[in-house]
Amino acid sequence: MLSSLEALFSSPTPFASLVAGLLTLALLAGLYTALDWLRGRRAPGRRSIGDSIIGGLRALDRGLVHAGSWLVGTRIADPTLRPTAVVVIFSGFALAGTLAPWPWGLAAIAAGIFAILIVFRHWSRDEDEVFTEVPFDQKDISIKGDLSAEVMLACGFLLVFAPVAFSHLQAHGYGFELAPDAGPFTFLVYSLVELFKAAVLLEHYDLFGDRIGYDEITGVTNPSDHAKWAVLAYRLSLILLTLAAFKRLLDIARRRAYGLDLRHIEESLRAKDPAVQKEAIDDLKALALAGRSNAQVLLERILAPTKSDDWSFKPEMRLAAANALWKCAEQRGSMGALYSAIEGYRHLLTREFTRAAMPEQWALTQNEFGNALQTLGEREGSPARLAEAVAAFRAALEVYTRAQKPAKWATTQNNLGLALLTLGEREGSPARLAEAVAACRAALDVHTREDTPAEWAMTQNNLGIALQSLGEREGNPARLTEAVASFHAALEVRTRAAMPTDWAAIQHNLGAALQTLGEREGSTDRLKEAVAAYRAALEVRTRTAMPADWAATENNLAAALQALGEREGSIDRLKEAIVAFRAALEVRTRADVPIQWAKTQNNLGNALGELGWRERNPERLTEAANACRAALQVFEEIQATSYIEAARRNLARVEARMAGSRETKQAVRA
Repeated sequence: MLSSLEALFSSPTPFASLVAGLLTLALLAGLYTALDWLRGRRAPGRRSIGDSIIGGLRALDRGLVHAGSWLVGTRIADPTLRPTAVVVIFSGFALAGTLAPWPWGLAAIAAGIFAILIVFRHWSRDEDEVFTEVPFDQKDISIKGDLSAEVMLACGFLLVFAPVAFSHLQAHGYGFELAPDAGPFTFLVYSLVELFKAAVLLEHYDLFGDRIGYDEITGVTNPSDHAKWAVLAYRLSLILLTLAAFKRLLDIARRRAYGLDLRHIEESLRAKDPAVQKEAIDDLKALALAGRSNAQVLLERILAPTKSDDWSFKPEMRLAAANALWKCAEQRGSMGALYSAIEGYRHLLTREFTRAAMPEQWALTQNEFGNALQTLGEREGSPARLAEAVAAFRAALEVYTRAQKPAKWATTQNNLGLALLTLGEREGSPARLAEAVAACRAALDVHTREDTPAEWAMTQNNLGIALQSLGEREGNPARLTEAVASFHAALEVRTRAAMPTDWAAIQHNLGAALQTLGEREGSTDRLKEAVAAYRAALEVRTRTAMPADWAATENNLAAALQALGEREGSIDRLKEAIVAFRAALEVRTRADVPIQWAKTQNNLGNALGELGWRERNPERLTEAANACRAALQVFEEIQATSYIEAARRNLARVEARMAGSRETKQAVRA
């Protein structure tokens, strides 16, 4: 037995190698456990040895960067002066290393390499602050732009320092054997070859050195012991810088792709070329629409830049930024972006564009201003905002006349129709709604299907909305049937394949018209068509991509399901409706969109009341009453007169059912 074991371990057999590997693994595990114990086992409130060491290294790194950044020039705030300062300082190190006597020349070169480390660490710390989105005024060292150019320049000086250091060693008898034809570029070529060896991060010289012929390329052979240590230090510096730089550059690329790092866009905004600035604003718009809050903040800064931003914009660029913020507010439901856009438009109309001097730009801005005010009026439930939007569109129409600017006149008429529609719904005014229908039909005189199919379809959609609302107010099924026809006409042009977002919006509107018509006619089939239209819209209007629109469609889907559940006597339909209302309320918050929150709360109260009454469930009825009271409170706070009475009737109906439920329950007990 012993002889067999001895035979197994007397040579590198597979079994012996296995045991040796396992023993080594066990030793490493023991070391890791000991280190983990030192790092993690500590009394509450006391730091472990590992924590102390890490904290000390971080403090040393911070102190090194804070002090060293003065020495290497990276603390200079101006990004145009900083690279020049770095080149001058590192050239000074190189000159000192060249002219200083032995061995002080090597000391100067070593100081220069240490300075490269300082630049690299400052760059890394600055990138870490960008990753964590530290505001400019709270940065550890506040500088404009990034340090990518400075770190590349500093690292490039390795190809200056290394040849000088090797030349010093050679001149004092500690160098290499050189080829007879060695010239002034010999050590530069040698440094480049060593750079190639180290930077590829793959040891290959022992395998392919005889084929590549590095010695023949450089003419440098047989380094002395001192030279070997110098070459080793050079290679180590190259490998460490290469590894750290690869990781950092990958981080930067990922952050830029995800919109986490916008400094390159800030640099583009500093350009004097309007085309470059416009491209930067378009990039910010795309990122803001994707949900990047820092892109929205940067758009807001364009409208109100500080002196430290060092930006110079023409009014057209500010208008583009305001438009981007409005689009962000429209698609993502951001109230902050909406308020900023409106203030931007006001500034442009009062200080930049005047009707007398710049009528075209003034009218364009009035039109965009009206769009933003209308969106805000819808969300706040504010007739004053909506009336202001109507005034803005009518102001634009003073310049955009049908005779001179027919296309722009028609577009503005369409926008005016939408504003009148919203105001008419808010005030409960059939006269306003009739004006809205007239404005949309006027736009269709210019926006024909043959000439401008996209605009024709958009206006048909808006006409359908106005007809639906007017039909509801008048109790006129003929208006509702006209509305359904307008939506179907719009869907013939705005298809899902060609215009998915618009198609989804029209499907949403079609669902609303079908739902109203189904309720008026008592038609289950119309209500089922409405549910199908809403669900089709939700295939495009997702919560992630379009949260505000998703919530609106969820709310309407819930209302259609409730109506269908009441007509079919289906508790399951009512439960589906309650789930959809509650989903919508996750986006429609009281703080952000009080009027929409109150509408959905009111609808939720209706559905809970209906379900509670059918189930004879007092808890459901209590929930319903609470939802109705919450909605009524908001309607009264914002003086939404057209909704207050409806909310009071809903609450009274729920309370009556609660009283009936209690009476029934008492009768059963008796």
